[in-house]
Order: sequence, then structure tokens, then C-alpha cells
Amino acid sequence: MWKAAHMWKPSVTRRRWDDSGGAIVEFIGISVVMLVPVVYMIVALAQIQSATFTAELSAREAARVAVVEGVAAIENGATRREALALASARAHAATAVAAEDFGFELDRNVVVDLSCSSAQCFAPGSDIVAVVGVEVTFPGFPSVVDAWLPALVTVSASGAAAVEDYGRAQ
Repeated sequence: MWKAAHMWKPSVTRRRWDDSGGAIVEFIGISVVMLVPVVYMIVALAQIQSATFTAELSAREAARVAVVEGVAAIENGATRREALALASARAHAATAVAAEDFGFELDRNVVVDLSCSSAQCFAPGSDIVAVVGVEVTFPGFPSVVDAWLPALVTVSASGAAAVEDYGRAQ
């Protein structure tokens, strides 16, 4: 009878719940909860940095290309308005190349605006200013939330190029 009574008594040495392996499960759970937002933030910041590089490079090159194309057009007998149209087209083409290098599309993400610093564009001593804006949308952002809280960052940069004295023998 002693054996039967002993079988019904709880053992003091045996634990009720076994915690072996619990630490690894907690570590994995906490790591996933902490790691996913950090990786998302790294990806989002990388896209913003890419847009910054795109805007700065595009603005600088668009201004340079616009000056070269505009001055060449004026030297070939074009009006200032025609020269500005040609320069704008060439600046857009240069910006498209730079935007594609960084994974952006000119018509969808990138906006280019050219302006003159003086009343007469491409006059010697004036500047051509290019302003480039790049829109970055955050990856994996649901469209339902996007309608309520837009996940869009616009990065812009400007570049200027001086118009040198052209047509003078030096």
C-alpha cells in the first residue's frame, strides 16, 4: 500500500514546467521584434540617401548641360527662347540618365526646373539654375495607410552654372 500512496504524491524534485529552451525562444522573438524595424529603417534611409545623390548630381549636371546647349544654340543663331527649350530638353535627358543610375524614373519620381538668373538667358555673366526634386516612397507601405498618412519624402537640390563670355577671342 505504501507504493500506491507514493504514486499519488507530487514529487518535490520534479518541476511543474520545464523551462529548457525557453531562453532561445525569447531571444528569437525579441530579435525579430527589434530587427525588423531596424532593417526597415535602414532600407528607408538608403532610399532617401539615394534620392539625395540623385538630386544633387542631376541638378549640377542639368545646369552644366543647359549652359553648354543654350550657348551653342545661341551661337548657331537660335533665339533665347529656342535656346532655353533646347537646353531644357538636354537637361531633362541628363537628369534621366542620372536618375536611372540611382533607380528613379524621370517622369514618375524626378522633377527638373530650369531658370535664368537674369532677364536675358544665356547672356554672358548670367547663371542658369537647375532645381531637381526627387520623390521617395517608403517600401512596403500599405495603400490604405498611404491615403491617410502619405509615406512620401521629397528631396530637392539646386545647381547653378555660369555662362561664360562666348564669341570673344581670347
